[in-house]
Amino acid sequence: MARLFVYLSLTLAALARVLLAPMRLLSPDEAYYLCAARRGWPIVDHPPLLGWLLVLTDRAGSVELRVRLVAIVLQLVTALGIGVLSGEAFAWGVFLATFGLMSWVSGLIATPDAPLLAACVWLLVGRRSPLALFLCAGLAVLAKVSGLFFVLAVATTLRGRALVAALAGAAVVMPWVHRSLVAQLAHAAGRGALVSAPVVGRPLAVLALLGSTLALYGPALVYLAARGRRRLDAAGVRVVLTFGGLCLLSALLSGRAPEPNWIAPAFLPLLVVAANEAASMPRRPFFVEWLHVAPGVLGVALWISSSPLLARVPRADRSHARDLPAYAHPAWDCVYDRRCEQIDAIFRTYDLK
Repeated sequence: MARLFVYLSLTLAALARVLLAPMRLLSPDEAYYLCAARRGWPIVDHPPLLGWLLVLTDRAGSVELRVRLVAIVLQLVTALGIGVLSGEAFAWGVFLATFGLMSWVSGLIATPDAPLLAACVWLLVGRRSPLALFLCAGLAVLAKVSGLFFVLAVATTLRGRALVAALAGAAVVMPWVHRSLVAQLAHAAGRGALVSAPVVGRPLAVLALLGSTLALYGPALVYLAARGRRRLDAAGVRVVLTFGGLCLLSALLSGRAPEPNWIAPAFLPLLVVAANEAASMPRRPFFVEWLHVAPGVLGVALWISSSPLLARVPRADRSHARDLPAYAHPAWDCVYDRRCEQIDAIFRTYDLK
């Protein structure tokens, strides 16, 4: 009965995202990725897996739903993977991975994080199968450059055929990845055309990293993960240290606030730890569930409303959007008005300034 309730809640959450998807125009990044997908992915921002998925869904119906269906489905896949990893705490794992604010963001806005997190969590699930390791490692690296660091962190805990399979899966897709690897490493160091965050200095950059992480993942999840930190296995420890260390290094090297989703893979093992900690607490604070859900509820309310806080994802009038990257209006013009000259020029020159 408990598992039936979990699957019902997953279905309702996915249905809610399907209903929410058409309410707002594509974000600048979503429009940019869709334009790139339609043109054979002529960008170095990220490897091409998201582009391939967008081509598959770009068939009929609302363009916003077509694009966001990728995130909706893959968030469901990720939540199920967290549930499987959580074992006896399956229900808690699915709950934490479905209803937090970050889950609503990554499960509604289509970015490379959706395929990255799905591939990474199932790589952890399939650690005893060389075939699963090979496939998931390849998909993780094809999704986003940070997938390579996730695979390497997990690979250090493997031996024999499992180790070879994980490394081979990453190596076989490198022809599609190497340009992105160079570009994203420069981005993390605060250099190159991809950089848009202002220089705020190292102390503020570190504080911004901590603050954005707490805001996106929520105090309830951070509290549970901190309580249950001793439950982390070797792979979990290395993933957390790798991504926490890399984000901290980015803040210190660049003096810019790292993008908050960069640390997202570190929260895959932390979600599992938090789920098991919540399930084992004899006197769990009553506010844990509500504190975890509340930021997501607020985010959904802002999405439904005309709140200026989501100015980058406007409801109708693109002219009122604010804080936009240089490719925003060219990408929107191409998607919504079929005027693609400017975005094609950006793809040719890769001038994002």
